[in-house]
Amino acid sequence: MYTLKCNKCNPFSRRTGSGFVGYVFRVGTEYIVVSLLVYCVTRLFDSGEGLRREPSLGFGFLAIVAAPVYETVFFQVVPAKIAKSNGAGAIPCFLATSIPFAVFHFGSNYSAAISGGVVGGIYLSMAFWDWSYRGIWAAFSAAVMIHSIHNAVVFFLVLFFQ
Repeated sequence: MYTLKCNKCNPFSRRTGSGFVGYVFRVGTEYIVVSLLVYCVTRLFDSGEGLRREPSLGFGFLAIVAAPVYETVFFQVVPAKIAKSNGAGAIPCFLATSIPFAVFHFGSNYSAAISGGVVGGIYLSMAFWDWSYRGIWAAFSAAVMIHSIHNAVVFFLVLFFQ
C-alpha cells in the first residue's frame, strides 16, 4: 500500500536478518552517532543561541513519547498517504516525508535544527519507507521507535551535561 518501488535507493533496506527490533536498534544507534557528529561540527559555526529548554520530566515525556508519535503521524504518515495517492514516485515520496520534519525542527538553534531536523528527517523517512512493505503500522512503529530512542539519548545527554 505505501511501499516505495525503489528499495535499492535505501541504504537501510534489509541489510541484515536481525528482524524488526535489531533494525530499530541498529538504525537508531546509527542515527544517534551521525546526528551527534553533525551537531558537533555545526556547533563550530553556530552561536548557540536559540530556543533553550530546561530539561524536566514533563519535557522528557513530550520528547520521548508524545513528539515521536505526533511527528510521525503529521510528517510521515499523512504526507506519505498524500504523495502515494497522487501517484508520486520514490524520490518525491521520500522528500514529502523528510522535508516537513526538517522544516519543523528549524525553530531551535542551527546545530540542533541540522542534526535533529535534517539528519532526523532523512533517517526517519528511510526507516518509514523501508518498513512500509510490511504495512503502515510497521512503518509507523519503526519511525516512532527510532525517533524515541534518539530523543531519549539526547534528553539524557542534555539532562546530565547542561
